[in-house]
This record gives sequence, C-alpha cells and structure tokens, in this order.
Amino acid sequence: MASTGWQRVTLTRHSPFGTPHFNVPHAMTRPSLPRDSLPATDAHYRALFEQCALGMARAQFPDGRWLEVNAAFCQMLGRTPEEMLVACWPEMTHPDDIKADLVNFERMAAGQLNAYSLEKRLLHKDGHYIWTKLHLSVVRDASGAPDYEMAVIEDIRERKAAEEELVQSRLKLEAERAWFKAIVDTIPTGLIMLDASGAMILENAEWKKTWAGNAIVDSVVDYDAYKGFRPDTGERIDALDWPCALSLKQGISTRDVVLDIERLNGTRGTIVVSSSPILDRDGNIVGAVAANMDITELRAAQARLVEADKRKDEFLAMLAHELRGPMSAIVNTVQLLTRQTTEDSARTYLAILTRQSEVLGGLVNDLLDVSRITRGLIELKHERLDVGALVNQALETVQSLMDEKGHTLSVTLPRKIVEVTGDPVRFEQILVNLLTNAAKYTDPEGRIALTLEQCDEQACIRVRDNGIGIANDMRDRIFDLFAQANGGLARSQGGLGIGLTIVRSLVQLHKGKIEVLSEGLGHGAEFTVSFPIAAPQARAARTYQQQPLPAVQPGGKRVLVVDDNPDIAETLALLLEHFGHTVTVAHDGPAALQKAEEVDPEVILLDIGLPGMDGYEVARRLRKDPRLGHVILAAVTGYGQDQDRRVAIEAGFNKHFTKPVDIDALNAYVTSAKL
Repeated sequence: MASTGWQRVTLTRHSPFGTPHFNVPHAMTRPSLPRDSLPATDAHYRALFEQCALGMARAQFPDGRWLEVNAAFCQMLGRTPEEMLVACWPEMTHPDDIKADLVNFERMAAGQLNAYSLEKRLLHKDGHYIWTKLHLSVVRDASGAPDYEMAVIEDIRERKAAEEELVQSRLKLEAERAWFKAIVDTIPTGLIMLDASGAMILENAEWKKTWAGNAIVDSVVDYDAYKGFRPDTGERIDALDWPCALSLKQGISTRDVVLDIERLNGTRGTIVVSSSPILDRDGNIVGAVAANMDITELRAAQARLVEADKRKDEFLAMLAHELRGPMSAIVNTVQLLTRQTTEDSARTYLAILTRQSEVLGGLVNDLLDVSRITRGLIELKHERLDVGALVNQALETVQSLMDEKGHTLSVTLPRKIVEVTGDPVRFEQILVNLLTNAAKYTDPEGRIALTLEQCDEQACIRVRDNGIGIANDMRDRIFDLFAQANGGLARSQGGLGIGLTIVRSLVQLHKGKIEVLSEGLGHGAEFTVSFPIAAPQARAARTYQQQPLPAVQPGGKRVLVVDDNPDIAETLALLLEHFGHTVTVAHDGPAALQKAEEVDPEVILLDIGLPGMDGYEVARRLRKDPRLGHVILAAVTGYGQDQDRRVAIEAGFNKHFTKPVDIDALNAYVTSAKL
C-alpha cells in the first residue's frame, strides 16, 4: 500500500483527562503531517486561520496542549500566543464542564466520533470564565489514530448574557404572574379577561366560586353554556347580550347589571355584573374585562329585611289598633265619671286618669306615625299656611305641660305674616313636638323661648331651652329612631325616643331643614327648623278670630252604636245618653243590620274590625238598602291611617273617627248631623 494512502490502524494511548486506556478501532486516516505546522500547500487555510474573526486553534491529541492558536482566540482569553502554547484544554476548562469533554474525548479515541460541538467555559487570564462554543474535529494520522484536534471557538458571552437576562425576565414574569394571580384570587369579586378573539385568558377564584366550575382558559367563551336570566321578566339572556360580549363586540361599557343565573352545577343565584372593553393606543378593541359579584345571599337578606320590616309595620299598626280598644273604654269611663262626680278628690283622680290616657294615646299615635313615615305612607296637604297662627295653636296644645312644669315660655313673632306651603296638621305637629321636647328635657321652672322670623326666603323657627343639653356624642344621632338624650334605666323623661325622628321626617317632607345646637350637658339646646317661604300672592288684609264649635241643635238623635267590645259600646252609649241621645247597641255586623231595621237610627257609629262581617261590608249593605241608605254613617275605629280613612269614605261612611275618640267632638258631630 502506498504511504500516501488511507490506512486502518489500532492505537492505545493514555488520556490527558485521566488514566484509562482506549482501544481505537480501525478508522479512515490520512498520512501523518508534521505537528508544528500546517501543510505548506494549505496557504488559503493558513490565511483563514490567521485572519478569522472567530477563535481557531490546533490542539495536540490526546493531552490537549495547544499547538497553534490564532489572534482572535488569544484576544478572547486575554493571553499572548506564548502563554497559550504552554497551556492545555483541561487547565483552561471550567471544572463543571470537564466531564462533557471527557465523554467526547473517549468517543474520539474509540473512533466513534470525529467531530462535535459544545458550549463550555474557558478561563480568562484575569481569572474569570467566559462562555464559548467550540466546534471540534479530529485529524487522524496515516494509521487512523487521532493526531490532533482542530477547534473553532465562538465567543458567546453576549448571547449567554442575553439568555440569562431572558431567563431572569421569565422568572420575574412568572413571579409577577404569581403575585398577580394571588392578588386577583384575593379580590372578593369574580373577574375574567378575554382577548380580541373572545378567548378567556384569565379567571380568578371568586369567578369559579360564583359559577361553581372552571372555564376552559385560552379557548373562546361559549356563552350558550352560561345561563343568565333577567330578574324582572325571567327571560334568558341571549349570547350576544352578556355584558362582556357587548364590551368585546361593540365597545360598550356596562355597569351594575343584575342577572339571575343558573350555575354550572345547576344551582341558582343572582349576580351584579360590570364590564369594559380593553383598547390599544389607537382605540382598537383588543380584549374585554368583566367583574361580577355574587349577591345571592345579600338579595335573600334584603328580602328577609323587607319582609321583617313589613311584619314590623303591620305589627305596629295592629298594636295601635288593639291598644285603642281598651284605651277607648278607659277614656269613655273617665268621661262618664268626670261628668257624674262632684267630689273634689274623685275629680283629682279622674284628672290623673285623663292625663295618662292622653299620654298613652300620644304614644300610640307616635308609633303609627313612625310606621307611616318608614313606609312612605305620609301624604301631605299643600295649603298656604300662616306660620304665626300655627305657632299660637301649638302653644295652646302644650300650655298645660308648660304650666305643670312651671316653665316660663316666651314667644317672639314678627309683625309681618310669614307664610309657607304645607299640611297644617303636620306642621303644627312639628311645633308641638319641638316644644314638648324642650319642656321634657328642661328642669322645673326652666326657660323656653320660641322665635319666628323670616330669613331671606326661609321661615325660621327656633326653640331654645336652658335644659339638660345634649352630650357631644349624642348630637349626631339625636334624630335617630329610639334615640334619647340622657337615657338609662330611670327614663325619667318618658317617651319612646321617636318624637324628633318624626319631626325630622316631617320637616324633610315639607322641603325644610332642621339643625340642633348645644354646648354640651347642662347648657341647654336650640333646635332650628326652616321652610321655604310661600310664593307671594295678592290678598286682602286678614283678622283672626276663634272658630266656634258647630252649633248643637236641641233634641237628641237616634243613634246605633256598633262595636264588638262590650265595654267600649256600653260606655260610649252611656256618654251619648248623657248628652240626650237615644242609643241602641249591637256587637256584630248582622246584629247591626237587624237593629238598624228595627230602630231606624239617624246616626250609626260603626266599628270596622267586627267579627264575621266587617264595618265596610255593613256600610255597603246599608247604602244599598232603600230604607236605610240615608242614615249618617261614622266610623269609630282603631284603624286610623290615611288609607283607612279613604277606604271608609269609599265604602259609604260620612265621617271617620279614630279611637279613643274625643267625646265632645263626637257629640257635636252627632248633634249637628242631618239626614
């Protein structure tokens, strides 16, 4: 075989990386060349080697000592050629990267590998390692044994730095995503986010909880899988009408849309949804976000509160009605005893009973007023009112209380008439409650002052006292329901703590304002109410005079009293007989109709809450009877709300009295009644 031809050889050598021996199988080789230089005929390769921008080197096999290095490789490691040629691969390789070199070297020695590439760290002269990528190939001698290695070395520090930066960025992004997810999952509101295609890219834990299931993230939302219904009609929401779909497709923002839903597990609930489109800098829709809050429990709680409030109001109304029954009997009895007793001591006792009955009646009326106000059932008349005249009427009402406590009451009224628009009864109630409150919370022989003046376009009424005052912590809630200053077990002032609540509500219904001032306990208090002045109108000069009661015609009337409470019926009959009327009594609806046919009454005083047949039905039947349709019908009942009065008039009643009835007013009505 010629010496220049390729041969198969077997070689055994020691590795520079350790002591193992390698048996190299037969391999194709080329004739051996001198180790100290490249072939002279390889001039082009020589130029490439020297001028290449990449590092190039020729290393001895198997110990890895450098035989030749180019300038780029020297510059890469900060070394001179002389420094490089006295070193070898293992000395300059990072300890963690030697193992990979060893594996590849063994394979080369065994003839299993002729070339390979790998990334490794090489030692720079200043002591730090730099990342490189080596492309190595073995050159074998004529016998096929590894002669030397050719290496192309690429400086990949920048790439590695970029890769490391990318890794760190990814780690940071993953950490931020974890933080974001933790925050989003903590939000007590269901949250989803869609991309431009309608695919869900985010859902938080509360959303999953609200819908009792998971959506398929990164897939387009199938709105048909979600069942939503309009609360008012029960109509199912169309797929394109879901708030998030509207935001994504039409760019519409929705706010607080209430929907009934059927969850993914079949249970029902209610949510409130808001949604908004996500826009890029050019205003294009690139996604949408929606938030929903599960208000199922809240809605159920609200329903329970509404029902409880309704039952409370019904209870108060019924309580007032039930209290008025025995109160009416007590008042009637006291009236009878008062009119028939001459002994001073007895009259004193009766006066006490009368006052306490009036107090009890006031408490019942306050309870009913609160019930009406909280349900929005107060209906005001809109009349032109002389505030000064109403002040005088209120003073007459509270004068006995002022005298009882020995208070000095001063009143200042303007010379010019001050007029407002409102309900005369309710307006007087405001004044009476303020004056009564001042009297209650002022020690005996105190001073109370009421001032009326016109302030710009407002009628201002101030009630000032030198009483116990209001503590600082009480001032902000003095108008709250059941709030009382200086409350405690003694409750020496009495009352339910609802008088000022009623005042504030009535003032607001009149478009007015109320304020309270107090420097604290022991410094008295001042309440100021203001109302818009009535629009001016031409009017003649007016004088005021007391209006007489309706004239009492001589002779009594035939009266039928109908009440299922025997005590009330009998005492009322006795009182009316005392006034000279002829009275017949019945205790239920059928008996009332029968008695009416028998005695042909001129006036029927009829209770509403009768057993079997209520007073409304009795009235309707009486109006249909040709013989009795002319009779005067007056309701005397514990049902005293405005609606009760309307129903009574619609049923055919001529008049409505609320128990306990003012016996003098009732007698005046009966006496003056004309068929």
